[in-house]
Amino acid sequence: MTLCTLTLLGVLGAAPARPAAPAEPASSQERGFTEALVAVRGLPLAAVGAELALRLPAIALTTQWDSGGVRKAGDSQVYVAVLGEASGGVRIEVITGDGQGFVRHVPAGGDDVREATAAIASLLLAIEQQEVRADRRDVALPASSAAADVEAATAQLEQDPEPVEPEPAEPEAPEPVVDQPVTAEPADIRSALPDSAAPPGWEVGTTAALGALVGLLAPRYGSLLQGAGISLAATARAPGGTSFGLRLRYFARERDARRIQRFRIALAGGYTYRIGRFELPLLGELGAEPWWIVDDDGRIPSNEIGAPGSGRVVFGAAARLQPGFLIRPNVPRLAAVRLGADLAVGGGFVVDGGARVALVSAEPDPESDPLFRVGGLEVSVGVGATIWFGIGSGSQ
Repeated sequence: MTLCTLTLLGVLGAAPARPAAPAEPASSQERGFTEALVAVRGLPLAAVGAELALRLPAIALTTQWDSGGVRKAGDSQVYVAVLGEASGGVRIEVITGDGQGFVRHVPAGGDDVREATAAIASLLLAIEQQEVRADRRDVALPASSAAADVEAATAQLEQDPEPVEPEPAEPEAPEPVVDQPVTAEPADIRSALPDSAAPPGWEVGTTAALGALVGLLAPRYGSLLQGAGISLAATARAPGGTSFGLRLRYFARERDARRIQRFRIALAGGYTYRIGRFELPLLGELGAEPWWIVDDDGRIPSNEIGAPGSGRVVFGAAARLQPGFLIRPNVPRLAAVRLGADLAVGGGFVVDGGARVALVSAEPDPESDPLFRVGGLEVSVGVGATIWFGIGSGSQ
């Protein structure tokens, strides 16, 4: 294993001091962890370290240490083990400097790295605030990051827990009753987590796609292919999945030394679903699409071809879906990359004495055979890639 140390320094805010009470034990004071000794087995060390650094900015992370790196018990040092299990899922072990041991399991089926690190962040917060009971007591921190010492720590935690006798309660003076929200202790660490660990904050995505345009239904003539080209889009995605953006598309088709060129500008809005590493944006679009005819000498005037005189813009709407799979590279602020299909179905019309589908001929003669069709029902089929960038404090 490559030796590496990930360190992200921060300052934890000290909790407000409570009024001293003669019968209050010292262990009831909230602790604040400042250093974590991290052992990773069965998962990518770099990915786990990067996720922990984002979720625990106030805790210094150390992945290599010896006996000199373990301080005396009772300080702000904590040991965290992230162990991938052969049967699937992740085992999480936490040992505090004062000998308290905790074990949690994250079931298989999702993004193991993200779900495990989210569970660790929630567990450490609960330990700091004295909201969770230890599974074992008097557990020693591993003397070093060597495999034998890490396995010895696991063996300590796997022993049957010793019964903990409650300390006798000392009589206390009655305190004024203050209405406060009651926080129930979760029976399992996953019950305190959302359905998908670490939901992203606001994200901005840029999309590039290649595709072909197929015309359907009447009027039909010749090939159904209406053009091919490229589209570019910019999309903003809210934490809940609501998405909106702008899409530009350029398609062209050539027949009989004539070429139709179409440039579409559309506003889009909808929802982007994410399940594990699968993503499915469902978007509705409203757009306008100027078009023109060119040959080798340039743009052809309207009076030299059979085309609607005033209907040089297609107005229309479309429904778009872009199923794909996410790749999550370990790059700051780069949330994910989606690779997949780019599919859309829509309709449009030109305004020329009313809304209609336009047929474009090579000659002004209305009886001549049409070369191109503009408007009507069309289907776009292609492939594309989207790069998602995280913005704001919630992008981790």
